[in-house]
Amino acid sequence: MVRSETLESWLSTTEVRFTTVLNAVECTFEIELIEGLFKGNITVGIADKARKLDNEQPIVIHDSTADGVVTSNESGVIKLRRSVITICLERTVMFHIDNEAAGVCAERTFDFTPRRTGADELEITCGAGKFGFKVVWSLMDFRL
Repeated sequence: MVRSETLESWLSTTEVRFTTVLNAVECTFEIELIEGLFKGNITVGIADKARKLDNEQPIVIHDSTADGVVTSNESGVIKLRRSVITICLERTVMFHIDNEAAGVCAERTFDFTPRRTGADELEITCGAGKFGFKVVWSLMDFRL
């Protein structure tokens, strides 16, 4: 069940929505442009094991319109708006890339299955860019 709380200050009002996640792991990710160009957006979401994306969950983690176009001759690591999410072990993490660089329009969707600990890496090509995804899994322990 998603809960909501409104936080008010002198200058603004912010709504915070949250829920309790059982059997959760922390998913920390980094995306690198290995070669080519990237102009587009990247979203991350949570899906069930049948890979049906929950429409309320996708989060834009990079948008070239606001965050800037990335080229492989820079540091390579794409600056993300968010690089950590919490996920239940019975779900999957879904990434979606739209890349419109160099006049080539392409999109890719792929997933990672959570583990209690460890890391996963994946290289994919999408349009005019080759990307490296690194995901690190950490078990969340609330017994402290």
